[in-house]
Amino acid sequence: MLKNRSYEPNDGDVLYHYCKPETFLAIISNKKLRFSDLYSMNDFMELEWGRQVWRESKTDLIETCGEPLVHDIGECMQAAWIAGYPLATCLSTQGDVLSQWRAYAQDGRGYAIGFDAKRLVNLGARALRVTYDKEEQQAEIRGLVNAMYEVEKNGEPRDPQGFLHLCTGLAFDMAAFKSPAFSEEREVRLMRLANLTNGDRMFRLSDDFGPADDPDWYRAKVEFHLKESAPVPHLDIDFSRKNVNGAIVEVILGPKNSSLEVSVAAFLETNYIQDVKISRSIASYR
Repeated sequence: MLKNRSYEPNDGDVLYHYCKPETFLAIISNKKLRFSDLYSMNDFMELEWGRQVWRESKTDLIETCGEPLVHDIGECMQAAWIAGYPLATCLSTQGDVLSQWRAYAQDGRGYAIGFDAKRLVNLGARALRVTYDKEEQQAEIRGLVNAMYEVEKNGEPRDPQGFLHLCTGLAFDMAAFKSPAFSEEREVRLMRLANLTNGDRMFRLSDDFGPADDPDWYRAKVEFHLKESAPVPHLDIDFSRKNVNGAIVEVILGPKNSSLEVSVAAFLETNYIQDVKISRSIASYR
């Protein structure tokens, strides 16, 4: 697990979810946030970028930490990628960025929903702050592997469960590694793993990775939607629960959004979403 990737919000921090008008309607009406298949995101290099950074780091790691440890970490991560299926929802620390409006909010006709970040991290997902700096990405991998090496070098026996936990964390925390081309997004992503189990002929997806002894853990049904003609898995996570309720604090209308602010306010109030700041984008875009 990469400590520097953990997103830990301060009081008053807001995370923005850019979306199309129909997605805005669904989120407000159902009070659920969708976690979608990470491999079906706009960036076709999702996770593969992080894996490439790992491959490029291996030579130096083998020289400093030895081939056996690096090999074992790689094998453990490979097993994690087979057993777990990453689903994520993507947010930004910035609520009015033109490239975001164009890419994710129907060319500026949609909305940016501002969530209280401290409430949102109670959804039961790993909150990751994305880094776009390749040198930083490599340094974080080296830091974790070197720490694991120092423990074993001192003669301490390997704890299989602890080793598995660290490797699985590394495998999926690398989803927070992205190309510098996306740096304007200032992304924080919430990630949750679906469990891959054997079915009759193919694997089956289920939301089983949460702690069994946590009464507040929200288990969701894995459902599918179509992206063009392909079925894509997702989880719809309820944010109206007691420890997340009141999460929406702001709504920004996109630069091409023709809605009246009073209409948006009435829609929110009717759905019992109150005390929300409503404003318009200041981006000049036609």
